[in-house]
Amino acid sequence: MLAEACSRGLKAVFQVITPAPDHSGYRMDPERQQAEFGDDWIVWSAESEQAGVLRLLVTRERLPKNSTMPSAG
Repeated sequence: MLAEACSRGLKAVFQVITPAPDHSGYRMDPERQQAEFGDDWIVWSAESEQAGVLRLLVTRERLPKNSTMPSAG
């Protein structure tokens, strides 16, 4: 995802998310935003932050369900 953003001339910013216990939503923890990101981080969603900037919602671990998507039902 990051390589694709860069190839399109976009800057990427990362936002670490903490999933809800049932993975039906998430929150952003300001204290976790200083983490060093690597190629092994999981991108769950990409959002337009502003012109030329893409915000990537990430977790370090793979989750059983995408917490950034609304639940069906």
